[in-house]
Amino acid sequence: MSPSPAATTPTSAAPQDEVNILLRGQSNANLLLTYGVIYRVRDEVQRLLGFDGVNQKVRVIANDGSIPGSDTVAGGTSFIGNWMQPAAGGVGAGWVPQSHEKNLLKAIAEQPAAIRAAPTAVLWLHNEYDSTHAGLTTAQWTSAVRADAALVRQAFSQGAATVPYLFVNAIPYGGANGASNQAIKLGMQTLAADRGFDARIAAQFNDVDMDAWNNGVKGGPHMNTADAAQLIDRLARSIADTFAAKARPGSPVACAGGHVDALGPEANQATPVNGNPTRLLVRVAQDAATGLKPLNATAAGGVGWSVLANGAQIKACAARIVDSTHVLLTFPQAVPGGATLHYAWGYGRLVVAGPGAQQASGHGNAVYDTNGLPIWTRASGIPVGHDAASPVAPVTPGNTGLPASPGFHPPTSAPRPVSATSRGAADATHNQTLWTAPGVDVLVGGKGMDTFLVNAASPDGWASVRNFHHGDMVAVRGLDWKAGGRTSWAEGTDPLGRSGATLNVDLHGSGHVDAAITFVGLSLAEAKGLAASPGSMNGQPLVTWH
Repeated sequence: MSPSPAATTPTSAAPQDEVNILLRGQSNANLLLTYGVIYRVRDEVQRLLGFDGVNQKVRVIANDGSIPGSDTVAGGTSFIGNWMQPAAGGVGAGWVPQSHEKNLLKAIAEQPAAIRAAPTAVLWLHNEYDSTHAGLTTAQWTSAVRADAALVRQAFSQGAATVPYLFVNAIPYGGANGASNQAIKLGMQTLAADRGFDARIAAQFNDVDMDAWNNGVKGGPHMNTADAAQLIDRLARSIADTFAAKARPGSPVACAGGHVDALGPEANQATPVNGNPTRLLVRVAQDAATGLKPLNATAAGGVGWSVLANGAQIKACAARIVDSTHVLLTFPQAVPGGATLHYAWGYGRLVVAGPGAQQASGHGNAVYDTNGLPIWTRASGIPVGHDAASPVAPVTPGNTGLPASPGFHPPTSAPRPVSATSRGAADATHNQTLWTAPGVDVLVGGKGMDTFLVNAASPDGWASVRNFHHGDMVAVRGLDWKAGGRTSWAEGTDPLGRSGATLNVDLHGSGHVDAAITFVGLSLAEAKGLAASPGSMNGQPLVTWH
C-alpha cells in the first residue's frame, strides 16, 4: 500500500528544516552502516530535536563503495597515506588529497544543492590504521585533518560553523601503538579546543569488546554489534546538542533548555590526599547529569586510571565514588611529584591487562554518569595537584581601582577554583573568590558577593561564569587597556552549551580573541550596562566588571 501524501509530503503549515550526518572513516565506520546503527543514530537525533522526519529531517550521507568512486568510508585505509599525503616539500608544504579523499569530495559534490546547503555534522571514525604508525605526532595528524576539513567544507560551500567535525574518541584498535593513539586523541582535543575549527569529541568509546570476526578473541580490530549499539545514544546526544538551535518547541532538547548531557562527566582535578600519598581525590564536572552510577567490579578495581611521571605509567588499583562530583583513586605506590592523571590513556580498552584480557569484555567497565555517559579526561592529562598551590592574593578595592563601598566586602581568604555545578549551603551565602586555572574554566557563584578571577592568558581560551548577580565582580587578569588590549560584548555560548552575554578579550589589540568569557544567563543589554574599571593585582594588570 502506498503511504498517504500526508506522511511523505511536506506541508506548507510545517517549518522545513534539514541537517546532514556525513559518515566517514574505515572499516568500523563501515560497520555502522552494516549494523544499521547510523540510521538508528539518525532517528534518535530526530527524536531529540523534535523533527517529524518529513518536514524536518536528518539525512545520512554515507557510501561504502556501493556507488563506485563516491565512497565516504573505505575499509583497510589509513587517513594519512591513503586519504591524505604530505606534499613533496613535507608536512609544512601542505597536503595532497589521495584517491579516497577525492572519492569523498565527489560524494559530496554529487548531492543536490539543497542537501549541500544544509548544516552537516562530519562524523569521524578514522584512527585505526593511523594508530599503528609508530612516531605519528599530534602536529602531523592535526595538520592533515585541518587540510581535509578545508576541502570538505569547500565541497559543501560552507564554513566551519555549519560543518563541524564530531570525533569518536580514538577507537581502541587491536595492534595500535599506544603513544600514536594518544597522539591522535591529543589532536582531537586540540581541534575541539579551537573555536575557529569547530569540532567536539562526540563519543567516548573505550568500554568495548572489539571482537567481531576475530574468533571470539576480544581486543581485535572491529567493533561488534553491542559495541556499535553503545554509540547510538552517545552520538545522537552530541549531534542533537550540536544542532540544538534547530530544536522544535516541546522537543527533549528544547525542554532541557537547549542543552542535553552530551559530553559526559569530565574529571578535571586530581588532588593528593593528605597523609596518604597513594591516593588521589578526583573532582568531576558534570555536563548535564545529576551524579555518577555505582561502579562494577572492574571499574572499582581502578581500570583505566593511571598516572604518568618520568616516563613511567602507574595504574590505579582501586576506585570509589565519594559523591556526585568526586572519585577516590588508590595506587599501588606513592604518586610521584609532577605526575599527570589520565583515563584510558593510549590504546585505552577498559579491561584488566594480562593473560585474560583477550577474553574480558569492556562493557560496563567505565565510570558512568546517571545518563550512562562515560567519564573522560583531557588527552593532555590532569596535572596532579595543579590547583592546590598557594592561593592567589584576594582582590581588594585598593588594588583593582574600585572605590571602597559598603556593597563590596573582600574575602579574607581565597578558596580553590570551583567548577562543580552544586554548592554547599556555606558557599551559597558567604562571599567567595573563585578563579580559573588550566582545565578549570567554569566558576559557579553563590548568593554572596563573589569575585571571579579569570586569567585571559589561559591556554584554554574560555571561561564561564554562572550565577553572576548584583554585587558580584569579574576580574579579567592580564588585560591592559593602556597596552592596547581590547574587549567587546556579543551573544555567545560556552563549550558546554550554556548561553549568555560573552566578553571577547583581545589582549594585544591584534584582532584575535584570546579569551571568551560567557556570563551565563546574562543578557547583552545587562552586560553592556556593567561598569568596567582598570586596576592591578600582584603587579599584573586587570580590568573588572561589576
